[in-house]
Amino acid sequence: MKIDVDLIRMQEKDIPMVLEWMEQEDILKYFGDPLEWIEEMNSNVNDSDWIWYFIAHTDEPIGFCQYYDTSKAPQGIWSNQEEPTAGIDFFIAYANLRGMGKGKDIIVELLDKIRVAQKFKYVIADVDDNNDASKIFIESCGFKQYKPGLWRVKL
Repeated sequence: MKIDVDLIRMQEKDIPMVLEWMEQEDILKYFGDPLEWIEEMNSNVNDSDWIWYFIAHTDEPIGFCQYYDTSKAPQGIWSNQEEPTAGIDFFIAYANLRGMGKGKDIIVELLDKIRVAQKFKYVIADVDDNNDASKIFIESCGFKQYKPGLWRVKL
């Protein structure tokens, strides 16, 4: 399978772009307050031992993704995992690029980065109960629902 998306470590200069993306109505409704995300990014983008941010690129930036150590992240549905687990979040910023396989490319690349880190046994994704398209998508990437709101894949 040819991967058409590269994941490049996010830098401080990328944060305003990510904020602009997160303020879009179709992303905002699933990701919540973008300023909370940006505050966390500002605190961790340059040096973190628990969260890693990436910008998805084709010929230009098209989206965002991150993975994090669930044992060190703020409390949430992803907390208290029984095995070393990475959580992921991602989106394609432009609606016209969705449904073209770019999301799957992002997940494949992100899972490869997590495998290379050799810190985690599982990867989880928390999917909004009202986002049926994301549920179908994450299952197509090999994740299985294992708890309400959480899908998991073994590395």
